[in-house]
Amino acid sequence: MSVRAAAELELVRHEVLADIERWLPEVGPDVRSTLWHGVFMKAAKQTDRLFQLCVDVAIHLAGPAAPEAVAIVSRGKPSERLTMGERMDVLKTLDRQRAIAVERKIIGKTDRQLLEDLTILRNNFAHGSIPSGEGPEQTQRFLELARQFCETQLVQTLAKAHV
Repeated sequence: MSVRAAAELELVRHEVLADIERWLPEVGPDVRSTLWHGVFMKAAKQTDRLFQLCVDVAIHLAGPAAPEAVAIVSRGKPSERLTMGERMDVLKTLDRQRAIAVERKIIGKTDRQLLEDLTILRNNFAHGSIPSGEGPEQTQRFLELARQFCETQLVQTLAKAHV
């Protein structure tokens, strides 16, 4: 499971980065609302998939520590039904317990803030809290954050996991 999830994580990571490179030039200030909205929706879905794959690999790496971390965050939901914010919390919990990489934490302070910013921006979009006039700018911001997420030590470490 973990090796397959890690390989899929690496594949999806590259797909997301390629899509971001294609989308960023298209989402300028004068873009149609349907375009920025569609790009944001697709990018949010891909980013959520990255989070899910990270959780899948992290749970496998964490072994016995995983069920407790998932239970704390999920209140009984299976990991595949967690929200993006809950997935972020599982990753942060496992990292705090040093269950992902025993020798060190792999989510630094900057990456924690990145995870928070990504989740907040995605939630604002999902709940219609982004004013249409700010849509293109917030879409660009989300794409930049998603690109940074793809390059984090967390994603790169989990994508290379061969357990």
